Amino acid sequence: MITHALLLLALTLSPEQIRMRNGSEVNGELVEVKDKTVVLRVRESGGVGQIEVPFDAVDRYSLYRLWAPRVETNGARARIALARWCLDANLPFLAQRQLDAALAAAPELKGEIEPMLDEVHVKGAKILYDSAVDAVDRSDFTAARRRLSQVLTEFSDEPVAADAERLLAGIADREMAEMNKRETEVRRRLEARATQASKEKLDEAARHHEHGEKADRDGLARTKDSSYAFGKFREAMQHCRAALRAIRDVQKTELTSDGADAAASLARDVKQHLAQSAIHLSSLYSVRRSYHDAATVLNEVLADDPDNGEVLAARARVELAAAQRYGYVRGRGRYGPGGR
Repeated sequence: MITHALLLLALTLSPEQIRMRNGSEVNGELVEVKDKTVVLRVRESGGVGQIEVPFDAVDRYSLYRLWAPRVETNGARARIALARWCLDANLPFLAQRQLDAALAAAPELKGEIEPMLDEVHVKGAKILYDSAVDAVDRSDFTAARRRLSQVLTEFSDEPVAADAERLLAGIADREMAEMNKRETEVRRRLEARATQASKEKLDEAARHHEHGEKADRDGLARTKDSSYAFGKFREAMQHCRAALRAIRDVQKTELTSDGADAAASLARDVKQHLAQSAIHLSSLYSVRRSYHDAATVLNEVLADDPDNGEVLAARARVELAAAQRYGYVRGRGRYGPGGR
């Protein structure tokens, strides 16, 4: 059983700034972490003394920052003890960092570490999902999609993944409604001065975009049927690319400055949808551990839209997942066993 005595072995006392949750700071030394309190040795006007403050009064990240460097040379059990505290403090991703290091240092403790890693997965998935819900409440759909995609990529076996799928589909519906509203206004501005040929191209772009939206929604609604979802997300990307080609044909015609702005706005909306479908498809590949295919889909989008933050973040998640599973090295260009 892990005891707090083990934690004390990991601590080397030195003056530190310890941030409290109310924003204030205490200049002192970390002495002991108990179940509900923290013991600090602090410098006061009359000298040095010890204080014991409630656990909830101390900033968790400040404690981790003080604690983590002190376990690096104290063995695997010191890391496990810190990981246990991180899990109790609802810091699962920091816990995983310590558990991975502990497992590498002491493989014989695998039986003790693996149940804690399972707990990391459950709590990590829940934290990401809850943060996505908060982002939706703030109408920050970009952040919500990024976190939900991370849940589906890294925690596909957790129960919360089904909730993530439903929320992601709901976000897509809300965003598509807003996108369609903007697209209607853009087309109105363009058609006011467009030639008949340009109007036909705009109609073509609108049809492809509408079909792409529907295919993406259909795929999100049935991600458990992976073959169906794969086909739908690919179909959505094909329609988006066809819509972009039609828009570019319109942009080659003689447009007013207002018409050019409208065409650029429409292209941005279609690119956003293309990126979303690519991220959805990439997530399915990642669930299958097909990291090379997941990255390829994203790189195809980045070739035309290299500064797309959502796609860059999705690719970073794929690289991290591949590295954790296979030790991926970017320079070798593959996401698979041994970096082949």
